[in-house]
Amino acid sequence: MAFACAVFLALLAPIADALSISDTSVVEGIGLVMEKPIMEKNTFTLRCRVTLTSPDELVFCQWTHILPREFTSDNKEKKVICPAAGPNDQGAACRNPGGTADSSYASRISMDMSSTHCGIKVTNADPRDTGRWECHVADSSGSGAQKGALDIFASNQSRVFFKVPDLLADDNQVIIYDLEASRPEIDATCRGYGGSPEPKFVWYFEDDRNEIDARDMTKRTRKGKDSILGDYVEESITWVPTIDDMCRKYKLRQPVCDNNTKKNRRFNFNLLCKADQGDYYKTENLAQDASVIVEVYSGNRGAAGSLSKSGLLVATALMLLSAAKW
Repeated sequence: MAFACAVFLALLAPIADALSISDTSVVEGIGLVMEKPIMEKNTFTLRCRVTLTSPDELVFCQWTHILPREFTSDNKEKKVICPAAGPNDQGAACRNPGGTADSSYASRISMDMSSTHCGIKVTNADPRDTGRWECHVADSSGSGAQKGALDIFASNQSRVFFKVPDLLADDNQVIIYDLEASRPEIDATCRGYGGSPEPKFVWYFEDDRNEIDARDMTKRTRKGKDSILGDYVEESITWVPTIDDMCRKYKLRQPVCDNNTKKNRRFNFNLLCKADQGDYYKTENLAQDASVIVEVYSGNRGAAGSLSKSGLLVATALMLLSAAKW
């Protein structure tokens, strides 16, 4: 009986080791950490390298991925499933059988197959590629499937707009800053859609060479999602600069800075907001023109001239917003 058991165990050993996954990797090595993501629209290849016992062959390869924060109508996570029957399916497009991700998402994926690895090639990298990818393989011995997994980080550039004032709704809006008002302050909100790595916001006075000191502002950050442009992160600021601050610290070039009285004067400046995504999209983010005009009144408005129709509308809107907050 003992002899029979020993023979049985000896037969099991090579079968159990007939197929194994030696490593699961991104071919170029980028995308494994959030700080070094795969940049949008690039191409990347994932591979599970397998070890086979001769004469067994790789006869099944499948990759799956759950799309982050996307759900079907019955509240199930959306996923893509890309299977292949072996090396003969090299280069075949993902057919996504049994998956719930849309066909346009799956069509970017093709099989990258050989006798020693199960892989996929993904073109036009998308932020939705971020997350867990799993490979499933099986060999001709029928000894059972093996699974490998890795986490991928894909990046995209944040698209930045002013939300308060809402320049997407009306690009003629301005911010009214009346220094003689009971509670004068500059309130603005900058919103960045997308963005992986998640953006931080940098605020500028007049141009992007003159950064506003973060210690001079009160900041509030929130995240959300709208039905058209998707996920976003936004930052709201409250800033109360004096004319001296603008003239001396932030180098305002206006006649008011040469006027000792600084009264009954009207001028304006540009308030800029830009996204900072670390080492990614530096040039692209600096090139984004997210700016709004701030109309400043340093004395009686009647002496400075009447407000334009556009200014009156914005002033009214800001008063309503301020009342809503309280």
